[in-house]
Amino acid sequence: MAPRFFGTIAGHLKDQALLTKGNGFNRLIIEKPFGRDYPSAKELNDSISGSFKEEQIFRIDHYLGKEPIQSIAGLRFGNALFNSLWNKEHIDNIQITLSESLGVEERAGYYETAGAMRDMVQNHIMQIVSLLTMERPDVFDSEHLRDKKIEALEISKCIPKKKLKIFHSWPIWCR
Repeated sequence: MAPRFFGTIAGHLKDQALLTKGNGFNRLIIEKPFGRDYPSAKELNDSISGSFKEEQIFRIDHYLGKEPIQSIAGLRFGNALFNSLWNKEHIDNIQITLSESLGVEERAGYYETAGAMRDMVQNHIMQIVSLLTMERPDVFDSEHLRDKKIEALEISKCIPKKKLKIFHSWPIWCR
């Protein structure tokens, strides 16, 4: 469903008393895109926060469910060899390749509104970058992982547009 309906639906769930204590633990799971920009994301967040508590709201990126992505934290922090070498003294740069066999044909409608850059870079790649660059959390739970990922992104340097290189391979028939 379109993100513009999230707040309305959350409000209806509350109005119909479907979020009462007798109905178990209620959760709202929202997959990105969570707004098109900061103002629209804030507006959406405010609209659902009137019906759900923050601990009931789960904002997810399906890309994080892929097995290689899920194993990054375990590889980094569960392996003494990697853990001791995974720092700025030993790593010069990070290069990320998102290789997918599925083209835009199945996602053309979505990309028309969300945009491929917003979908792939802002969401998927930034999630991967944060997992690769975050400090070890004291506790391995969602809250501490989120906080460490935010810290990593907050201290990241932005690359000037003129130095940014994005490579994309097109099918042979597009050349």
